[in-house]
Amino acid sequence: MGENNSFSAHIPEGFRAIVMYGLSKKEALEVMKAVKALPEMGDTAFAMTTDTNMEWPLSRLVFELSEEHRAMKGWKPKSAE
Repeated sequence: MGENNSFSAHIPEGFRAIVMYGLSKKEALEVMKAVKALPEMGDTAFAMTTDTNMEWPLSRLVFELSEEHRAMKGWKPKSAE
Protein backbone atom coordinates (compact mmCIF):
# COMPACT_ATOMS: atom_id res chain seq x y z
CA MET A 1 0.00 0.00 0.00
CA GLY A 2 1.58 3.29 -1.07
CA GLU A 3 2.12 6.21 1.27
CA ASN A 4 -0.63 8.24 -0.40
CA ASN A 5 -3.31 5.54 -0.10
CA SER A 6 -5.91 5.85 2.64
CA PHE A 7 -5.67 3.05 5.18
CA SER A 8 -9.18 3.76 6.41
CA ALA A 9 -10.63 2.70 3.05
CA HIS A 10 -9.25 -0.80 3.70
CA ILE A 11 -10.59 -1.33 7.23
CA PRO A 12 -13.38 -3.92 7.13
CA GLU A 13 -16.91 -2.74 7.87
CA GLY A 14 -17.97 -3.71 11.37
CA PHE A 15 -14.42 -3.99 12.73
CA ARG A 16 -14.07 -2.81 16.34
CA ALA A 17 -10.85 -1.87 18.10
CA ILE A 18 -9.69 -0.29 21.32
CA VAL A 19 -6.27 1.36 21.45
CA MET A 20 -4.77 1.80 24.92
CA TYR A 21 -2.10 4.26 25.96
CA GLY A 22 -0.40 4.66 29.32
CA LEU A 23 -1.92 1.59 30.95
CA SER A 24 0.07 -1.02 32.82
CA LYS A 25 -0.17 -4.62 31.64
CA LYS A 26 -2.47 -5.38 34.57
CA GLU A 27 -4.72 -2.40 33.78
CA ALA A 28 -4.85 -3.33 30.09
CA LEU A 29 -5.85 -6.90 30.93
CA GLU A 30 -8.63 -5.61 33.20
CA VAL A 31 -9.95 -3.35 30.43
CA MET A 32 -9.86 -6.23 27.95
CA LYS A 33 -11.63 -8.56 30.38
CA ALA A 34 -14.36 -5.99 31.11
CA VAL A 35 -14.95 -5.26 27.42
CA LYS A 36 -15.00 -8.95 26.44
CA ALA A 37 -17.63 -9.58 29.16
CA LEU A 38 -20.09 -7.49 27.12
CA PRO A 39 -21.74 -9.87 24.62
CA GLU A 40 -21.78 -7.37 21.76
CA MET A 41 -18.08 -6.58 22.25
CA GLY A 42 -16.71 -10.13 22.27
CA ASP A 43 -14.88 -9.83 18.94
CA THR A 44 -13.21 -6.49 19.69
CA ALA A 45 -9.50 -6.19 18.90
CA PHE A 46 -7.10 -4.46 21.29
CA ALA A 47 -3.78 -2.72 20.88
CA MET A 48 -1.30 -1.04 23.16
CA THR A 49 0.63 1.89 21.82
CA THR A 50 4.31 1.40 21.04
CA ASP A 51 7.13 3.75 20.14
CA THR A 52 6.62 2.68 16.52
CA ASN A 53 2.83 2.94 16.21
CA MET A 54 2.69 6.28 18.04
CA GLU A 55 4.23 7.77 14.88
CA TRP A 56 1.53 6.32 12.62
CA PRO A 57 -1.75 7.94 11.61
CA LEU A 58 -4.63 6.35 13.52
CA SER A 59 -6.03 4.89 10.29
CA ARG A 60 -2.80 2.92 9.76
CA LEU A 61 -2.83 1.58 13.31
CA VAL A 62 -6.46 0.45 13.01
CA PHE A 63 -5.80 -1.06 9.57
CA GLU A 64 -2.76 -3.00 10.85
CA LEU A 65 -4.76 -4.15 13.86
CA SER A 66 -7.62 -5.32 11.63
CA GLU A 67 -5.19 -7.33 9.49
CA GLU A 68 -3.61 -8.98 12.55
CA HIS A 69 -7.01 -9.66 14.10
CA ARG A 70 -8.33 -11.23 10.90
CA ALA A 71 -5.25 -13.46 10.63
CA MET A 72 -5.39 -14.56 14.27
CA LYS A 73 -9.15 -15.05 14.61
CA GLY A 74 -10.34 -15.71 11.10
CA TRP A 75 -12.50 -12.58 11.46
CA LYS A 76 -14.81 -11.77 8.58
CA PRO A 77 -16.65 -8.51 7.91
CA LYS A 78 -20.34 -8.44 8.96
CA SER A 79 -21.41 -8.31 5.31
CA ALA A 80 -19.73 -11.71 4.73
CA GLU A 81 -21.64 -13.44 7.54
